Amino acid sequence: MSGLCRGDRIAGAIFGTAVGDALGYPVEFSHGVTVTDLLPPHHYSDDTQMSIATVEGGLQTDPSPKKGLPRLEENIAAELAKWNESQDRPENRRAPGNTCLSSTARLRKGVTWRESGVYSAGCGTTMRMGILGLLLTEDEIIERGPGIAAMTHTDPRAIAGGVGSALTVKYISEDVENLEIIKKLTAVFSDGTHSGLQCPEMVRLLSRVEDSTGRDIGREAGTEWYLSPPAWIVDMLGEGWVADECLALALFLAFQAGDDFKAGVLSAANLDRSDKDSVGAVVGCMLGTRLGAEAIPEAWRNNIENGKLLDRVATDATAWRM
Repeated sequence: MSGLCRGDRIAGAIFGTAVGDALGYPVEFSHGVTVTDLLPPHHYSDDTQMSIATVEGGLQTDPSPKKGLPRLEENIAAELAKWNESQDRPENRRAPGNTCLSSTARLRKGVTWRESGVYSAGCGTTMRMGILGLLLTEDEIIERGPGIAAMTHTDPRAIAGGVGSALTVKYISEDVENLEIIKKLTAVFSDGTHSGLQCPEMVRLLSRVEDSTGRDIGREAGTEWYLSPPAWIVDMLGEGWVADECLALALFLAFQAGDDFKAGVLSAANLDRSDKDSVGAVVGCMLGTRLGAEAIPEAWRNNIENGKLLDRVATDATAWRM
């Protein structure tokens, strides 16, 4: 949405990630449960925890373009190692994935970020890297994103999911149209220009998203489609537990929601057979970027856990590279 300032988009992305995550987290493994509101105690999952850790690592890096973002990967790795340490406290453990735990445990033990990753296609990269799209340039995401992804997940699908998540947020912040976003992502992952980013699985899913963008779910399933999304979405794009599927589902749901933040994140929370909190976090990040924080229902912004922390990170991120 043109006219939004950078700070509006950053706050929208951060709070949107947390809210989308928190809506899906209590029902992640449930089926047939309709989510209409944020449920007490308004907790988000490891998805938001790791997103914040990734962002805070980035913010510790000298932002001067002339210096080439020295130690960007090292700083993010250090914050992910701290996140792993936080998981020693039961109150902080929010169903983290095995790959996220094992790779960050390696970072915590002193293994370098170049060697810490685990061969896994899990969606941990997609859910934690989106907000970087508001901090880094397109070229920086393409050049540095693979390393940031691979410090936890090294499968090409996971690398594509993380880089694609950040690029999508970058393009949304520049008001790129939906179909053009798909075309730009497809070019990145298919043409071989960018070393290490070719991913035929991602390209196939992006093609399916593109082919389905003309479908009007509201007309097919009713105006409250987001309370019971059609099963064919998961049949077409997958369940979202792996990174490329998570990005494809989030793109599709965000595009269908348009300017309705609530519809987008609720559609993820109600999408049975899917990784609801991770898809919701990515949808929330995308729509928060597009619409700004004011588009998120006030009660959700006020009640989400660690609101002061989220606000502080948004303020710091806005000031970085002013």
